[in-house]
Amino acid sequence: MKKPKKRFAALLAVLAAACALALPGHAEGGLPADLPAVSCEAFIILDADSGQAILEKNADERLYPASITKIMTLGLALRKANGDWSGQLTVSDEAVYSLVGTESSHIALQPGEVVNLEDILYATQLASANDGANVLACCIGGSIEGGVEEMNRQAQALGLENTHFTNPHGLMDSGHYTSARDMAAITRWALGQPGFETLFCRTDTWEMGPTNLQPETRYFGTDDWMRVGQEKYREYALGSKSGYHIDAGQTFVTLCEQDGVRLIGVLMKDLTKETKFADACALMDYCFANFVRADAPAGDSS
Repeated sequence: MKKPKKRFAALLAVLAAACALALPGHAEGGLPADLPAVSCEAFIILDADSGQAILEKNADERLYPASITKIMTLGLALRKANGDWSGQLTVSDEAVYSLVGTESSHIALQPGEVVNLEDILYATQLASANDGANVLACCIGGSIEGGVEEMNRQAQALGLENTHFTNPHGLMDSGHYTSARDMAAITRWALGQPGFETLFCRTDTWEMGPTNLQPETRYFGTDDWMRVGQEKYREYALGSKSGYHIDAGQTFVTLCEQDGVRLIGVLMKDLTKETKFADACALMDYCFANFVRADAPAGDSS
């Protein structure tokens, strides 16, 4: 006999409370007793449509995001582009030289290089290019500093209390932090920007053609094991962004959908790339196996 699914409602807090009380068993911290063990420091699983948190652990702890920072950068760039990705950008000295001396993912952009906006969007998403993120920040705010100001302004507009950005890419800085809950809110907002879901969910390799300063074609692809792997492959996985540096550990944001339920998952400070994907699979498998959407009942009944 199949195990009955727990029911969650997206709209009414009273239903969410009643649902939580109805769970068959809870471990310490309010998590279900049958939830698989995970190694990440913090996580949250959010209903993408309603914003309701379904499962969470240390979701308000301030942690370093690493390259999942770029979700905010990309969201702002796409909002400014408003669906038109045909523009061209000129790479500034600042976008390149500010990364000198860092262990930085990049696509070897050069000062004065003229690049297509579309290429830089995919480079920042798929190759996690820090120089690409710098170029987008300059596009957003006229300079890297101006772009970061826009990032913090948007965080304030979303009501985020545990987020502050000092750069557009996520390299280590003690003043650059967010929380799993805030990152889920940023992702949910970004999904509403023109073209973000197309960008976020691309699995195929992207080709960036030659430019005025680069005669070779550059290729970018995703390393999301849930979408292109074997053991960790999940058909329900739609899109993602990964991050890593030594202080942040492994960070991950994923968008998944099954049976009409869309979930955003955020994992922060995981141990290794392998445990990150194992944790994401375990949490999403659990949610899709144990929760279904339920409409709010009529009247005052809960």
